[in-house]
Parts: sequence; structure tokens; C-alpha cells
Amino acid sequence: MDILLIISYDMNNDKGRTKLAKELERFGFTRIQYSVFAGTATIAQWRNRKKKIEGIFLKYAEAGDKLYAIPQSEKMFKQAEMHGTGFDIDWVTGKVHTLYY
Repeated sequence: MDILLIISYDMNNDKGRTKLAKELERFGFTRIQYSVFAGTATIAQWRNRKKKIEGIFLKYAEAGDKLYAIPQSEKMFKQAEMHGTGFDIDWVTGKVHTLYY
């Protein structure tokens, strides 16, 4: 069973912030804002990914930094309101595997 996650972080350390973003991209998560990613994973995958993400965060975190992992139902996620440049919800939820431009 896949879970949909929204990952949000606020880090002062540039190196840590970059490493965290690259790791999330490596996991296949989609950047939906500068420090916000969304993607799906099985529960087992998420357990492993969570350890890696937390490890990076804890290594570089400074006072006041934040990291949130928010599980989200696909139904609620698909009801997201977007203004300005949006993102492909079906891509994020794994319903589409190829984007055409």
C-alpha cells in the first residue's frame, strides 16, 4: 500500500538544505515549492527513506530549523487548490509515469 506524503522543511544550513532536497529528488518526490516536496512510497520504503531524511536533517539542523512529514490522503490531495504555477497531481500520486509537453 502506498502512502502520499508532503515533506516540508526550513533549514538555515545551505549544505544541509541542498542535501535534503537532492535526497528527496532521488526518492522520486516532486518539488512543489522551494522547500516542499510531495510523493508516494510504500510503508517499508518510507521507513527507510525517513531514516535517511531525518539523518540529514539532524546532521545539519540549527536552532529553529523544522522538518515535517505530513501523510495525506490521495482524495484530499487531489482537491488541492493551486494558484499560479501548479504541478501535475497525477504525476505526484503515481497515476501517470510519463509527462508530455
